Amino acid sequence: MNLFHVTKEENYISIKKEGLIPLIGENSKKMNENIPAIYFFKNLESVQDALSGWLSDCFPEEEKLIILEVKIEDESIINNSEAEYELIVNQKISKDLISLKNVDWI
Repeated sequence: MNLFHVTKEENYISIKKEGLIPLIGENSKKMNENIPAIYFFKNLESVQDALSGWLSDCFPEEEKLIILEVKIEDESIINNSEAEYELIVNQKISKDLISLKNVDWI
């Protein structure tokens, strides 16, 4: 299963070295989340909808964002979210399963 993750472009170098690591990041703190996690979109349509609305409000306007496509080999690590467009993983994702998704609308 392939899922999509939005992050700051400046994070890409460390992600390609370390993979995706569950954290309580800046946006999670704003939402009062207290469990380290990685949040994914189920499809690119959901990414585009979020970036044209609520998700773009989470980042400064000048911030360069990227979309990562992540291959989840073991679907048992995926947890559902209260939001139907979103899935959550609480385990580290290997750098080998992550690629940069190029789209012309970000």
